[in-house]
Amino acid sequence: MNDAIVVFNSLIRDIALHYAGRIQLHAVWIESDVSICLVYSRYVDADLRLGRRLRFPPHAIGDDPQSTGVAAAEELLEPPGTLWRTAVTDAHGVSWLAVDQPPIPPYGSAVL
Repeated sequence: MNDAIVVFNSLIRDIALHYAGRIQLHAVWIESDVSICLVYSRYVDADLRLGRRLRFPPHAIGDDPQSTGVAAAEELLEPPGTLWRTAVTDAHGVSWLAVDQPPIPPYGSAVL
């Protein structure tokens, strides 16, 4: 199975099972075989829409793409910290962390 699909599924599953009361996903999409993008907010600062691009490999543990999704879900709980220095805000008001250019959601996708 494609690593991106495994990372995508494990990220969504882990947030639903463990962090639904702390993180809200607004959009998630597979950008390529080696990256996914997501727009989310943390309930502690719900007025902020944050965006991340996850690139892999390497994976969080060895060659296990599921570990990358699990680790990313946990990482989203943390405040952006120094990533704010390079944040880029797109036309939808999403602050993309650690990217040069904000990704473009695939046709037909909406950032809610």
